Parts: sequence; structure tokens; C-alpha cells
Amino acid sequence: MNLSKNGFVSLLQFIAGSMLLSAFAVEFLFHVSVCNLCILQRSLWVLLIIITTFLKNKGVILLILLVAILVSAYHVLLQYNIISESQVCAISLDISNEAIPCNIRDFEIFYLPLPAYNFIINILLFIFVVKKMNTRKENKNEQPNTEENL
Repeated sequence: MNLSKNGFVSLLQFIAGSMLLSAFAVEFLFHVSVCNLCILQRSLWVLLIIITTFLKNKGVILLILLVAILVSAYHVLLQYNIISESQVCAISLDISNEAIPCNIRDFEIFYLPLPAYNFIINILLFIFVVKKMNTRKENKNEQPNTEENL
């Protein structure tokens, strides 16, 4: 797949925007509560859109995706009760001063909670960005040898 620099950025922005729209649609259309980790994951998508719009630095994009992978993995582990909740989930970010537990799975698609999809998409994007970086490096290294062409 050969994507131009603008196509690459547009694809990342489209995926991030789609993830945000999907998250807000689930929250408001299906009345699903959002916990602090959900808010943090959304913030990372917003940050990704901002970075790809203004900075376009693949290293920073990889860092954001790596943090997003870790946050979503932590969220999935909480939802499957593999680890216990931390103080991050106990802090109330809502006006009602009622913290929403991060381990509640109140919405699933094909038996997977939404953070699992977030985790999968973050890993795929991370691999895609790394592959794109390696492809660019290989293309820069493959300069024609003038002696062979003679």
C-alpha cells in the first residue's frame, strides 16, 4: 500500500475521528456511562488528531499510540477482573461527584467490551505507523547506483 504523506495523515485523522464519534454515539444514543479511563482514551484520540494536524511527527504519533495501547490494555484487564481498580478510577470527573467504576462492562459488541476494540485498533495503527516509517527509510536507502547504470 503506497500512501502519500497527506493520505497517511488523513487516514489517521479519519480513524481517530471515527473512534471519537463512535464513542460519543454509544454514550449518548445507548446511555452508556463513561469512566475516567474512557475519557482518557478519548483524550488520546483528540491529541492524535491535533498532533497529526499540526506537528506530523511520527515519533510523537507512535508515543501517543503506545500510551493509548497501555491505557486500553489496562482498561481491558480491569473489565475482565484480571487486575483490581486503582485510584484513577475512584476520582470523580463528573458533576454528580459519583465516580463510575472502570471495570463495568455495560456495552459489548460480539462479546467484546469497547476498550478491547480500542486496544485492537491502537495496536493495528501502531503497526501501521511503524511499517510506514520503515517503508520510507527503505525507500530513502534505495538510491540507484550510478556505476551499475552505466
